[in-house]
Amino acid sequence: MDWFLPIALILLGLLLLVAEVFIPSGGVLFVLALVSLIVGITMIFFIPESRGGGVAAGLITVTIVFVMIPIVVGIAFYYWPKTPFGKRIILAAPSAEEDQPPQAFPEHADYSQLKGQVGRALSPLRPSGIVLIQGRRIDAETEGVFVEAGQFVRVVDTRPSYVIVRPLSPEEAQVISETPS
Repeated sequence: MDWFLPIALILLGLLLLVAEVFIPSGGVLFVLALVSLIVGITMIFFIPESRGGGVAAGLITVTIVFVMIPIVVGIAFYYWPKTPFGKRIILAAPSAEEDQPPQAFPEHADYSQLKGQVGRALSPLRPSGIVLIQGRRIDAETEGVFVEAGQFVRVVDTRPSYVIVRPLSPEEAQVISETPS
């Protein structure tokens, strides 16, 4: 009979730890579990040695409880995502079609037909930015020179995802700007 209450308190403490995983209580169940575990273990220390209690039994109980706590809580956390509350908290894995990244931009656009074309820098090219060529916004890079936004540029080379541009001389830009579009 001396062992019933301490063991019941220790089991209650473990049960309250599991409940804390499944029921959001703001830590109230955790505090109750700690109190129950501490009181149960302390009671075993005070059971007379003649009845199997005492310091040795108390230390063995502490060791068992410290081994059981991670096991019990680990099992509770293993099953927690399968509960309705856990399903609302944890995101489901994406399906095969959702796993594909969006193709907003072509991965390897073919800009080879733009070689030699003239466009206008929409953003400052320091040395990279955006240019407008044939009505399309295209990532561009200069040959290392700074180009102001609005300045005319000519495509001198292409890469899979951007073009290399060179600023036009003032004379060439004058001719381009006088040409009707």
